[in-house]
Amino acid sequence: MNGQIIHSAITTHSPRIGVEATAPDFTRGLIAGIRLLGEEVRASRPDAIVLMSTHWITTFPWYTGSHAVHEGTCVADEAPDLIPGIPYRWQGDPTLARAITGEIASLGIATGTNDSPHYSLDYGTVVPMQYLDPAMSVPLVPLGTCILAPLEECLAVGAAIRRAAEKTGKRVAVIGSTSFAHRIERGQDKWPPQSFMDTDFRYIEMLTSGRIAEAKAWLPDYAKAVVAEVGGRVHATILGTMDETREQYRGVQHGPYGQSSASGNASVCLHPVH
Repeated sequence: MNGQIIHSAITTHSPRIGVEATAPDFTRGLIAGIRLLGEEVRASRPDAIVLMSTHWITTFPWYTGSHAVHEGTCVADEAPDLIPGIPYRWQGDPTLARAITGEIASLGIATGTNDSPHYSLDYGTVVPMQYLDPAMSVPLVPLGTCILAPLEECLAVGAAIRRAAEKTGKRVAVIGSTSFAHRIERGQDKWPPQSFMDTDFRYIEMLTSGRIAEAKAWLPDYAKAVVAEVGGRVHATILGTMDETREQYRGVQHGPYGQSSASGNASVCLHPVH
């Protein structure tokens, strides 16, 4: 089967959902949404999931995790009381990881692979993955967020991921672990301001209706309006995985839009329409 991006998605990683048994009641809908997203993705039988996390921050280069096996225990450095240790073990996909960095490098953008045996996955990766793939059966390629990359570069990196999937012949789901609105505040059950939520709803509707070119054009203003996490870089990369000049897209929101410390969160999944 031809290599392609079979799903482009956004989901949440609030540390309050890291341990389901202690997750507050107001987060239960978010957990259900991630699970539904995982069911959609796994039903498509992807060869790998590329998960880009806002909590694996890189400064100058873009990095992929190229380990043959990702195994360890995840502790949230910013909230060790909420996530004191989640054990994980996913197969990696070094071939895809290196193909992605090769495509990024071909653009003249600094990049590299991370195969350090001492590296532990961040909670922005592990928290959603434990619900997306509870059996830990789908190979995983983690992708960091380059904090110095402008949004245009992030879009180009998304397109590089698409080319890597096509050239390796792999069917890949690319998932961004990030919030929507992100002007966070103390108070775990606080909602974003209504104006932020209304802007999020407009953006999510744009995505689910497949208006990808419109979403790409609006992203810089959207990201500023809602104080998007890491400046909207994860959203830009996920948008870049879609080529609206060649394909049409259809999307769905799984589960509700929900709050966490005044951030807005949801699971939204798009796929090409053939």
